[in-house]
Amino acid sequence: MFHLAAFSGDVGTVANTPVPALQDDVLVIQSNRFLFQEDTPLLAAYAASTTLTRARFISPSLRLVGQPNIRPITRAVAGINDPNVMDLRARPITIPGLEEFGLDASTGLAMGTERVTALIWVGDPPDPLPPGNPITLRFTSTTAAVANTWTTVTATPDDSIGEGAYAIVGSEHFSANAIAHRMILNNDIRRPGGLSVGAIDRRGHLLNYPGNLGVWGRFRTTALPRFQVLCGAADATHEFFVSVIRLFTLS
Repeated sequence: MFHLAAFSGDVGTVANTPVPALQDDVLVIQSNRFLFQEDTPLLAAYAASTTLTRARFISPSLRLVGQPNIRPITRAVAGINDPNVMDLRARPITIPGLEEFGLDASTGLAMGTERVTALIWVGDPPDPLPPGNPITLRFTSTTAAVANTWTTVTATPDDSIGEGAYAIVGSEHFSANAIAHRMILNNDIRRPGGLSVGAIDRRGHLLNYPGNLGVWGRFRTTALPRFQVLCGAADATHEFFVSVIRLFTLS
């Protein structure tokens, strides 16, 4: 399983401006950079802003070869169709443990600043999906999201969910200013998630869909997933579609 974390901050005309790690509640942050407690695989990465020209990770150990650039990047605020993602699942980069891991970004601005947001998917390489039918469930929320921070929203399924244990194998989130979403699960500290899009007729990245990131997490119907959203502006209408496979046991 994996964890989704973010960097977010205003960048102006200065090249390679540090972008702060976004308050995470799970990962340690030191000097505005993530400090992983052990070597951790980086499965995928995303970086976006209106005029973004480049984004790169900052790590003392990785500097021995060269600071890794995120490619491709996205030139948009949020919520676009089929966003660009650097997919490293075939050969993840190892983030060194107990070493600050940061992000620098550059824009094409001639003056002023703009918000840069980057996401990292970190954790175990994907496991094969369990046997069974992937069923997509719908949840909705009217909780107001705070701009540019992880906001926990109250979401309600629009249908009863049969009693039992389930594996989460994919997820989508739609809201007008959506950037990303993730889930809080009772039996795991990690918060799996993915990119969001601004409208229901848009397609998320392939990592959102069943089979591409393995099992995201597990839950019982007595403890449904809770959701966090990252939006570029205040949003109060959210729609989630979560793909699940029913399990015989939770383990």
